[in-house]
Amino acid sequence: MNRKTQSRIRFAVCSVLSFFICMFCFLLLCVTVAQSTLLNERFFLEQVASSDYYAKLSEEIKQEFVSYGSASGVDANHFDYVFSEILPPTQIQQDVETSVHQVFTGTVTALEYSHLTEQLEQSFYQYARQKGMEISDESAVQYLAKTCIATYSDYVNLPYAGQISNLIINYGKPIQFVSFVLLALCLALAAFIFVINRWKHRALRFYIFALSGSLLMTIAVPIAALLTNKIDKVSIASPALYDFAVTYLYGFLHYFFFGAFCLAVILTILGMVFAHLKRKAESKESFF
Repeated sequence: MNRKTQSRIRFAVCSVLSFFICMFCFLLLCVTVAQSTLLNERFFLEQVASSDYYAKLSEEIKQEFVSYGSASGVDANHFDYVFSEILPPTQIQQDVETSVHQVFTGTVTALEYSHLTEQLEQSFYQYARQKGMEISDESAVQYLAKTCIATYSDYVNLPYAGQISNLIINYGKPIQFVSFVLLALCLALAAFIFVINRWKHRALRFYIFALSGSLLMTIAVPIAALLTNKIDKVSIASPALYDFAVTYLYGFLHYFFFGAFCLAVILTILGMVFAHLKRKAESKESFF
């Protein structure tokens, strides 16, 4: 087999391998994004804070309480006291964060709110005394307090918490294993290409081809999502939950842009090294 035929075979083999590197690298980036966002409690809480979720959620819960109170003769102003002393923003934040932590650690259980129910009930009695109202049926006050706290619990606990938690726990470790496998495959194929090419700048050329393809696919994901404009049209009734969902999804897409930026930096470095090695190889060939 002459040298020209060997060169063609080597080029064909390297082209196929670079295609696989391209795909594996893109999949690795997708898995890494998933680990850093969908399976990451810190990312979740950062998006909660960025969307001003706690303040908006507090306002929604307050509106529900006011509607319950108006049906029972409790003035709306009383709930200003409730949400400054009994259910302040710090309390809401603490309960939301506890709920989120349970989801990501697989320990979803019903939170205990009996102390809040008792405090809320006592505030209603205090309100009645201040207004000179006589309470003939204490069970009605208890029912109002329990209804309010049940609504509060529904708001501060994540929807479908149990199902989401099961997905996170069941797929967390397999996804981590997949990321290691994809990384190993990328490195093994890259090493093989490097070994079979005498002139190392040719190996770098195939790396550049592979990573360029990965870069294009990586940037295509968020661009396609943004062009379809589906994120802002997500159907969620709760304004607080809607703002969080939109912020969360945009944050998720930003990680793809960051991944594309990292690939662009690597490609720039490889391009510079490729140019240097190519000049070096050409000078050796001209010398011989």
